[in-house]
Amino acid sequence: MEDARRFGRYTVTGTLGRGAMGQVYAAVDDVLGRAVAVKTLHGGATGLAARMLDERFRLEARAVAALSHPGIVQVYDLDLTAVPPYLVMERMVGPSLKEHFEQGPLTANEVRSLGIQIASALAAAHAAGIVHRDVKPANILIAGPGQWKLADFGVAHVPDSTLTITG
Repeated sequence: MEDARRFGRYTVTGTLGRGAMGQVYAAVDDVLGRAVAVKTLHGGATGLAARMLDERFRLEARAVAALSHPGIVQVYDLDLTAVPPYLVMERMVGPSLKEHFEQGPLTANEVRSLGIQIASALAAAHAAGIVHRDVKPANILIAGPGQWKLADFGVAHVPDSTLTITG
């Protein structure tokens, strides 16, 4: 990180979570004034391993940026030259479906709506040749009342690429 509270033009306001590839922070875009999420890569890799992680991160960013769908978290920016590299995404208003389940079950209508929204997001990804490969409650986020979005394409299979998060 460029300093303890910034990634480029993004000011960190908190921590959202930790994933397989890195940390996710709540931040504000200082230029546009909007709330964003900043995903960083774990440090420590060097040489070929570092280059492969950077390429996987780039593939995730490009795959999601190519998808324009209301049920998929948008990508706004990517900086592979920063230390650590980071990806800037749309920030959701609520927790993940996994966290929501900890508070109680969904109603039948909520389940139906969620299923339709995520199926539509997956259909859009599949139409573009992208296979998410990690659909789970932790990767489905509350975007607003009755709105859900699919996130974390870090292990996705992307067309015209032999590289995925698992190799």
